[in-house]
Amino acid sequence: MTVSGAGATWTIDAAAVTNAKLAAVATATFKGRATAGAGTSLKGLAPASGGGTANFLRADGTWAAPPGGGGGVTDGDKGDVTVSGSGATWTIDDAAVTNAKLATVATATIKGRATAGTGAVEDLSAAQARSVLSVREALTANRTYFVRTDGSDSNTGLANTSGGAFLTIQKALNVCATIDFNGFTVTISVGSGTFAGQCVIPKTVGQAGFNDLIIAGAGAALTTLSHNAASGVIVSEGGGSARLTGVTLTNPHANGFNAISGNGSYLSLGNITLGAVGASGIHLAAVKGGNMDAEATTITVTSNAAFLLYAESNAYLSVRGSTIAHGTRTYSVTALAQMGAIIRHDSVANTGSVTATQYIASTTGGIQTYGSGGVAGNVAGSVSTAGWFN
Repeated sequence: MTVSGAGATWTIDAAAVTNAKLAAVATATFKGRATAGAGTSLKGLAPASGGGTANFLRADGTWAAPPGGGGGVTDGDKGDVTVSGSGATWTIDDAAVTNAKLATVATATIKGRATAGTGAVEDLSAAQARSVLSVREALTANRTYFVRTDGSDSNTGLANTSGGAFLTIQKALNVCATIDFNGFTVTISVGSGTFAGQCVIPKTVGQAGFNDLIIAGAGAALTTLSHNAASGVIVSEGGGSARLTGVTLTNPHANGFNAISGNGSYLSLGNITLGAVGASGIHLAAVKGGNMDAEATTITVTSNAAFLLYAESNAYLSVRGSTIAHGTRTYSVTALAQMGAIIRHDSVANTGSVTATQYIASTTGGIQTYGSGGVAGNVAGSVSTAGWFN
């Protein structure tokens, strides 16, 4: 507080009004002005004098008698402050606390309150303000989220350190569901190690292309994604789309899947390894109108399964221009398409030895090879009930 005019004018100093000195506000409240024109913004009260009418307000916010028993301050408007009650009450005038008088804040800070309940005004970050306003962050550049075995889901995911990376891939996917891609690409970079738990790919906002959400491991020999349930390790069934590369998938449950896409979702596969599944398990499945493709890539298979490729209910599964390294494998059927689904098996290079029925196409489902054939197995395939193969 600066006193001038022989004590007639009392002016609040610039940057003197901290958040704690502002009037309490409710949760999800900002300090500002929506009414047209300049006008009242903030208002507050000086503390009571604690007795006496001749006391003066010290710089530390306490009242004291003038040295030598002086006469005190008379009532009246002193500029930014009005004195009343024979000096007992000092009230900051309406509209007296300008922006310059508020305590300084960091760049990109908003005055408001995010903490539950009524209380002191807080300095909110951009992220807190977006949360209060329920506004998505819109990307302005490509972004990478990091996942590490020594990370934490309490981190931001934006740094490839133990104090910055996420612990789980699902946390990174959940964050992707809260932002606006705004036409940019988001990569989830997964470090070395084994990451347990199902990964469900969400439907996102502003994702321009199927491959603009990428889950990239450190390499199939280094990064393993594991799950043990009658579902997929990687699941894309809610309208989401993503590309998966550089990982090994394992799901040893008897009826488990390694990867599944359904309900209009899309999953693109890069270089991956298909690890353990149960005796009735499926490596790659597209169901209920889902789409999955593995084009110009290498798929390494290290586990037997009931089916390598499985498609049903108007789904589409494409392996085109790729290499499938089977090793020595046994499948009940290498490729099964039924109920209007299509498996495209075009220009595929198979390596290894496979014991299996090559394909089954039934109930208007089909295997499309464009004459290239090449479905692995030692037993000829078959079609039935309007199924087809070409």
